[in-house]
Amino acid sequence: MAVTGIDALELEARVGGIPNRWPAVGLAVGVVRDRRLEFFAGHGLAEGATSSPVTQDTVFRIASVTRTFTAIAVLQLWEQGLVDTVRQLLTHTAGVREVVHLSGLLRMRDLGETVPPGRPVPCLAEYYRGGLRVDAEPGTRFAYTNHGFATLGQLVEDVTGMPLDHYLRERIFKPLGMADTDLIRPERVRSRLATGYELRSGGAEPVGDYEVVTVGGGAAWSTPRDMARFLTALLGGGAGEHGAILEPQTVATMFAAHYQPDPRIPGFGLGFFRANLGGHLVVEHDGILPGFDAQLMLAPDDGVGALAFANGARRGMHWWRPRSGACCGGCSASPTTRSAPMSPITPSSGATCAAGTASPPIRPTRHGSPSVRGPRSWSGVAGSWSEP
Repeated sequence: MAVTGIDALELEARVGGIPNRWPAVGLAVGVVRDRRLEFFAGHGLAEGATSSPVTQDTVFRIASVTRTFTAIAVLQLWEQGLVDTVRQLLTHTAGVREVVHLSGLLRMRDLGETVPPGRPVPCLAEYYRGGLRVDAEPGTRFAYTNHGFATLGQLVEDVTGMPLDHYLRERIFKPLGMADTDLIRPERVRSRLATGYELRSGGAEPVGDYEVVTVGGGAAWSTPRDMARFLTALLGGGAGEHGAILEPQTVATMFAAHYQPDPRIPGFGLGFFRANLGGHLVVEHDGILPGFDAQLMLAPDDGVGALAFANGARRGMHWWRPRSGACCGGCSASPTTRSAPMSPITPSSGATCAAGTASPPIRPTRHGSPSVRGPRSWSGVAGSWSEP
């Protein structure tokens, strides 16, 4: 609003028009400015069976936005001198690519990285069966992957001796007053949990429950109200109303370009994508899991942040779209530039990679309002990891 000059009424109208172009069962959009949630709009349903509306306190899966928490945890340890060179993992340039497990071939939206309720979630040692395969020389290519941030989450556990969910709760969520945010489904707010949906030709079908194996890369749940507090802290140099999570210089370093294949593109920060919108620096991350979508954006120089959550949106997979001049990492493009040895503090250039393809526009359902029908079956378990 501050950047574009759009007033609240116009913003409300624009947000209200989104479901007519990109249908969703439920949608939450918020704008943070002046250290508060200045604008919020909730549309549709958090849960179709009970007709529960979307509010600031609806609890959504936020998928890959979880990486921003994991990145901050790692940088906290870096501030204490407990970790050193991990920037390639933070920028998806460690040479580890996304791998679709056999169980994920028919469920591309989870890549075989979820398990149904009632089955134990394997530890990463069991899941990776001894190691991660490196498919490119570290530092030479961007390859967006859940596995790098799952590894960073394990690093936090190994260094601190605390389970990752405990560490994030004590060192990030509590200091910022994010009472409804967790890596483990918060049972105390079960009545406010959004149900994930898939939009089908016959309407919106609930997605069966599941647990995420690559926890540090995408397991978090949160609310618009909590994420507004998170954005406020990042815009405030790492400090929120209830406490601080990072030093201001560390936040600035996190938003800097640490992987920049070409000086004409914004590049990638530590856990954040970078973009240039009308001459304004924007850092962002989005997320997608079966039934859920999430988006987080900040214009740090302008003091403005935005968030958007949806349960049951119709669109394509975000990692197949070109972002900041880098693709999903699955192409065979040769790097043109070798990056210098990486440290967590000094940005350096990287290598170029071919871009992916954009998703086609989606035809809205009748009246832009999807119907909801009964539950369908959903199952899956993590498959075996290829030999390292």
